[in-house]
Amino acid sequence: MDVWAKIKAEYVSGGISHRELAKKYGLSASQISKKSAAEGWFRLREQKRKKADAKIVDQAAEREAKQAEKLYSAADKLLDRVTEAAEIVSSTREIRELTAAAKDIKELLSLKGARDVREQEARISKLIHDAQRDEQPTQEIRIVMDPALEELAQ
Repeated sequence: MDVWAKIKAEYVSGGISHRELAKKYGLSASQISKKSAAEGWFRLREQKRKKADAKIVDQAAEREAKQAEKLYSAADKLLDRVTEAAEIVSSTREIRELTAAAKDIKELLSLKGARDVREQEARISKLIHDAQRDEQPTQEIRIVMDPALEELAQ
């Protein structure tokens, strides 16, 4: 792998600037910036970041789904027990306890719903933010240095 491929791979992977790469590979930051702009490294870096973000969101959603499955399973078991107990209750106190247990089960199940709503709101907000950022026209910025000053910049 040539040196430019290594530099590009490091930049696209994220976490390192043109200046740091220049120092690491003994090049000027302007050389790296020019090559980066010409080959669209920033766009590639953003694409990689978005894929990583999507993967994190998917993993979180999967984890939430597994937790919800456990919660619903536990609620079903509890509800079965409450139903069985309701057939043999004999006192007002037992009826109150069963009613409280049924309310607790209902509350547990509604908590998951509230968490889903917050997650959906966060996803929608992120999608709107990304869409607004993508709609903004990109502007190319060029810096032209006097040849006499370029020697000083290196």
